[in-house]
Amino acid sequence: MEDDDGRWLSIGQASRVLGIGRAAIYGRIKRGSIQARRSNDGAAWEVMVDRDTLAASHAMIADRERDRSHDDDIASLRVELMIAQQRLAAVERELDDKSKRLTSTEAELADVRRELIAELRRSFWKRLFGLR
Repeated sequence: MEDDDGRWLSIGQASRVLGIGRAAIYGRIKRGSIQARRSNDGAAWEVMVDRDTLAASHAMIADRERDRSHDDDIASLRVELMIAQQRLAAVERELDDKSKRLTSTEAELADVRRELIAELRRSFWKRLFGLR
């Protein structure tokens, strides 16, 4: 049945047309955001689906699709972040290893420097004849 403003549809038909579940239709009826009435036989409910309701539903579906797209982007970014964190951890371990080697090399260099300074402080004659 049609009115000037829209069409009266069964709950199931409205659910398919609007792209929402039956529970959402009943919720809208309860909130008063969609008109409802008993069908001619009085056994089932019918809801008014007008252009505004249809446009709002399509906008909501588009938003949901955009949100799914954003969810995919977020999931992809999380994977990239996890990979970057693993790479960072590997680089930090490598840096730590190199830092330890540098510290060890610096200690060895300090020992050699002390030995050279001690050697230079010995007199020329002791150095020449290998005396201590």
